[in-house]
Amino acid sequence: MKRFTFFGLFLLGLLFIGADFSVETDWNKSYDYAKLKTYSWAPMPQEKTGDPRLDNRKLDEAIRSTIDQSLAQRGYQKVSEGNPDFWVNYYAQIQGKLDVSEKKMPYYAKVTPQRGGVLSPTWNAMGDSFGSGRDLVSVSQYYEEGTLVLDIAEPAQKTLLWRGAVSGVVKPDISDDKRKKRINEAVEKLLKDFPPKASKQ
Repeated sequence: MKRFTFFGLFLLGLLFIGADFSVETDWNKSYDYAKLKTYSWAPMPQEKTGDPRLDNRKLDEAIRSTIDQSLAQRGYQKVSEGNPDFWVNYYAQIQGKLDVSEKKMPYYAKVTPQRGGVLSPTWNAMGDSFGSGRDLVSVSQYYEEGTLVLDIAEPAQKTLLWRGAVSGVVKPDISDDKRKKRINEAVEKLLKDFPPKASKQ
């Protein structure tokens, strides 16, 4: 019997802020997605991330119910018995990121640590802060990025048909209502173009 795995599920995380999400998708270009009508969740335990912010029942239920609603709106029927046309599975992860950029500041500006970042002054090529009246300053910003990965697989052959990943900046202290709203927005963005359009021959 073949062992089924959702190959190397990449990044995911889900306590998003901001209006914009980064989305990436890939799929089997030769598959006929028009024949997909029914689905069920993949019959294996939800993979643990080791992060208590993600490994909790409330968040798992919110993600699954949101995905169910989005698929239902697209005409797919969830089944608990029989042989579904496809399986669905998700994975979530939060990763620390460091963004470093350079900005110009007046030479007389007071360089102080900023919330979430540290400023480091850099003199101009002449070594004279008065030469241009402005200095380059390196700004380091630490943040956490969450990515939600959704996999759709064909049960009979246990092969991956479609994968999408949506990423956004994490804010850990938002309310449950706001978190649910962000999950809804992220999933809708992720499934916006599912099923993929048939490739032109």
